[in-house]
Amino acid sequence: MKFIKSIMFIMVGIFMSCSSNQIYSDSDYKSGKVLMLSKGETVEFNFDAQSSTGYTWMPSFAEEKFTLVSNSIIPKKGGAAKTGQVETQSIKIKALLTGESEIEFNYIRQWENEKPNQTMVVKVNVK
Repeated sequence: MKFIKSIMFIMVGIFMSCSSNQIYSDSDYKSGKVLMLSKGETVEFNFDAQSSTGYTWMPSFAEEKFTLVSNSIIPKKGGAAKTGQVETQSIKIKALLTGESEIEFNYIRQWENEKPNQTMVVKVNVK
């Protein structure tokens, strides 16, 4: 039994190390940390959002350098969101070309032409 548990632990470790999806945290945004990626690697950005009020995070980047893989809202535990409830917005972006660049995120209502409520800029270095 110990042998089987050891093998399972090793397999999980191998699987986790092969993952090409980094998750970028809120503290990383605020610290100004440079995100290091490899060409072809995908990174996941998680934000607090209130989509029920119309506000979501919109990424902006050079389309020749990055591509949007997914942009989804994940409700907090308890099912459907109530108006004004904070949810998690997951944005996955894939690096296409090497070099230094930036990804800008604006917290906006897409239909309004107003200044973003919040803006975060992530510096990225793709090798």
